[in-house]
Amino acid sequence: MRRQILKSFKQLEHNPNSGPIEPNLTRLKKNHRYLVSGHYKLIYRIIDKQVIINDVFDTRQNPSKMNDENRKEE
Repeated sequence: MRRQILKSFKQLEHNPNSGPIEPNLTRLKKNHRYLVSGHYKLIYRIIDKQVIINDVFDTRQNPSKMNDENRKEE
């Protein structure tokens, strides 16, 4: 699992726009993108040509938890 996530990080390093916009976070209007790696969804943004990972979300959870007010918004 760890290797798979690291491989996804490398993919983002070379092609940051490869992940689609995350529909569950559009209300934040910060252009969050995602990349799925196994059971995990890497939530990220591109800021000044840098990839910023905001969250690693376990996709076995209910997707509405992404909008949980207790989750930190970055």
